[in-house]
Amino acid sequence: MAKSTGSKVADRVADFIGKSLGELANRKDKLQRELADVDSQIASVRQKVLDALPEASAAAGAAAGKAAKAASRARRFSKATRAKMAAAAKRRWAKAKKAGKNSLG
Repeated sequence: MAKSTGSKVADRVADFIGKSLGELANRKDKLQRELADVDSQIASVRQKVLDALPEASAAAGAAAGKAAKAASRARRFSKATRAKMAAAAKRRWAKAKKAGKNSLG
């Protein structure tokens, strides 16, 4: 029994797709290896720069620490402000409770 022409075309298409996918997978693997190599080179250069400029890395670390402290300070409220916020929240909840609601939304 001979194969029909439709079956031959389907086989050729399947072979083409399989070959193309294999080539793409190989190319992807090659690019991932190249990317890993570039990442390694970047890390090497970064380390060389930090080793050559120890005072620069110390200054950068200190600046980062100061920025983190400033950010945490920026979120603090005074006792008076916290009291006002608490009173406002209590008023909102009392109003909601009076209206028979279980949420403020």
